[in-house]
Amino acid sequence: MAWVSPHVFGVGEVLTASEMNNIGTDLNWLYSYLTASTSGNAGGVQTTSSTSYTSLTGGPSVTLSTATTALVIVTATISNASQSSNYVGYAVSSPTSNAASDTKALTVGTSYPYGIYSSSIVIYDNTLTSGVNTFTLQYKTNNGTASFSNRSITVIPLN
Repeated sequence: MAWVSPHVFGVGEVLTASEMNNIGTDLNWLYSYLTASTSGNAGGVQTTSSTSYTSLTGGPSVTLSTATTALVIVTATISNASQSSNYVGYAVSSPTSNAASDTKALTVGTSYPYGIYSSSIVIYDNTLTSGVNTFTLQYKTNNGTASFSNRSITVIPLN
């Protein structure tokens, strides 16, 4: 199934059966992406003072079949008693082997002690190897002890 460029309708133009079929095909194509997505969630507060990416209890992680591209949505609530930069990235494993990196991470700077920040980021990842991949959230901070809660990752395969 592939996307079909829709017809541009003029005022008063009648929709034909063929054009309606094309619209149906496009809706099915969009729906296939929505139903292929997978989400993982972790509640509770977990902390780290690691300055390199590390896993936390409860992950979360998701495993699904992808081709070479996907949208990855990372969400977390982050706090730190120190002025710092705090990161929620993701590693991808089997068959892809990508370590978590700052270029593909939710980054929150805590400029005021004890600030609590909830945020999300959408990342277009075109570095995947086709197959059943596992996406696992990982965390780090550059100063102090960071707290992470309400953590989630959603992966939507694109091709």
